[in-house]
Amino acid sequence: MRSKLNISIFLCLALNIFLLSSCGNNNQPASQPAETAALPDVRLNDTSAILIRFNFEHFGSYDLATWKLMPKVDQGDVVLDVMTYTKDSIKMDVKESAMGEGMYFLTYELTGSNGKVMKTRDLSFTTASDTESEKLPVTITETVRDYTINPPKQFERKQKTDKLYRELKPLPTAATGAWVESVTEPYFYPEDNN
Repeated sequence: MRSKLNISIFLCLALNIFLLSSCGNNNQPASQPAETAALPDVRLNDTSAILIRFNFEHFGSYDLATWKLMPKVDQGDVVLDVMTYTKDSIKMDVKESAMGEGMYFLTYELTGSNGKVMKTRDLSFTTASDTESEKLPVTITETVRDYTINPPKQFERKQKTDKLYRELKPLPTAATGAWVESVTEPYFYPEDNN
């Protein structure tokens, strides 16, 4: 009898914990960063800088694992992978491109339900010139543009490394150093120029 009571109490506690943990941020709009403590970053895989759960400074906190992943798109002659996540009429495009040993580009683009880009975050690993793409040093640049404020703002930081991006294990998901803030141009929409 006592063991049945203990099992019942255990199951009741487990169910309560499950129900409380499932509440999470489900009621929070997808376009808003989480107000709660940041979840730990989660990588897509070990060979990429893509995070599917993150808290990027100036960009926000998102858990793309809770979003719907649309079919993956490969574009162009250069390796460009585009993954599109959607939730609550909001869209997050994650674009990744690698060129040779020294050039790597990653962009997160958050688009609102009105089809307008709200924020972008770029991470790049570049060398002094395209013709010397396998020469050191490599510059890691992280740039966030926020189009939700007027005037739009840009936040950027850079660091140098003495390794090509393919030699960095794991691949950094952000630059280090002090942010430089500036005003940026509004996002370009060709249809706005008609």
